[in-house]
Amino acid sequence: MKSKFYLLVLSFPLLISLGSINYNVLTKDLEKTSSSKTSSISLVNKWQVNSPAFFDIEIDNYTLNSTNFHFGYFVEFNEDNTFQAYYRASCGNDCFTSTNGIYTTKGNSVEIFVLSAQQSGFCSDPKQFSNKKMGTFQIIQNNKDELLLKRI
Repeated sequence: MKSKFYLLVLSFPLLISLGSINYNVLTKDLEKTSSSKTSSISLVNKWQVNSPAFFDIEIDNYTLNSTNFHFGYFVEFNEDNTFQAYYRASCGNDCFTSTNGIYTTKGNSVEIFVLSAQQSGFCSDPKQFSNKKMGTFQIIQNNKDELLLKRI
């Protein structure tokens, strides 16, 4: 009986310390989760994008890169919650897509509304539209120079 008592007395502090370690680990995990939910990634910048931004409702993902390229598809998000997307080519013999609209960020997501969109230049079947909600996208930071916008 005496040995059981000593075993209990010696193991009690060990059990308490294990409980506090688990509490600290759980608290740190909770802090990481809550801070990622409340943090917001700024879109305000000029980005090169992998395809005509917010022109085709069928496109579910856009990769945005802040590296300064001269030609390709671009989107500029402004501080007044407007955006312009456009195409810049090395020559004028191409189909040029341009999109203008407004965006609203909520946490790590962005809602896109296109005010006007059109194609011009050498397009086989030029399209245009206006006043269209293009959807909500999750903003994922791949690295310091690259974001992924993924349709929710």
